[in-house]
Parts: sequence; structure tokens; C-alpha cells
Amino acid sequence: MTPMPELTQGEQAVVRTLCRLVRDRDDGDPPRLQEIADQLFVGKAAVIRHLINNCQKFGVPTNDRRTLVQAIVDAGWCDPDGGVGVA
Repeated sequence: MTPMPELTQGEQAVVRTLCRLVRDRDDGDPPRLQEIADQLFVGKAAVIRHLINNCQKFGVPTNDRRTLVQAIVDAGWCDPDGGVGVA
């Protein structure tokens, strides 16, 4: 299991929302940035900043949301069946 990184509240919100939206999608593709922003009632720029930070903290390439989701699952922040929340 990947070590659990320290995340800010905003980064945690993006992680939870990203996992939930991926779980709810039929195609398995990561959601668009605007979808995440709409769910969190924040601007797209805030989502981008949190995703960049999350990618760095989880050790995945920036803008690779699919790999980020897998790293999030591996770290225990959400389970493969879509359960979300900070472990």
C-alpha cells in the first residue's frame, strides 16, 4: 500500500469527489475538471491547483487523473468499489 500523504481540506475534498465521480461513471473515465468544480462549488482553477498538489503528493504525473485515482485507491483514501472518505 502506498504511504498515506498529508492532504489539506481542499485536496481531500477533491480526492473524495474524484473517487465518487469515477465510481458513478459507466465508462470509468476520470471526470472533467468542471464536473469536479461544480460538485465542490469552487472554480476550475482551484480544482486544478488541488489536483496538481495531489499528483505531487501521490507521486503520479501531473494531469494523469486515471493514475491519480489508482494511487488514491492504493493509499486507502477510497476503495475500488467506490467507497470514499479519508481512511
